[in-house]
Amino acid sequence: MHDGDVTLANRPGGGALAELTLPAG
Repeated sequence: MHDGDVTLANRPGGGALAELTLPAG
């Protein structure tokens, strides 16, 4: 899931940027 790149700091793998870096959803 990608709530937005802002959520990257809040939830690991929950941001749009984390989606590219982390295989987590």
